[in-house]
Amino acid sequence: MTRCYQLDLKAVSLEVRISNEKGIRFYNKHGFSIKTIITSYYEDGEAGYLMRKAL
Repeated sequence: MTRCYQLDLKAVSLEVRISNEKGIRFYNKHGFSIKTIITSYYEDGEAGYLMRKAL
């Protein structure tokens, strides 16, 4: 994250499987929030969450 601040980025985003409850909790704990659902995002057809953290 230090590099993100050095680059003056305003936000960071990531995608996570909706079934990845541990990952979602981890990212929530670190300031990320779910912004939208991406249907059929993964090759196996599972949807994902787009998560974002404002910096």
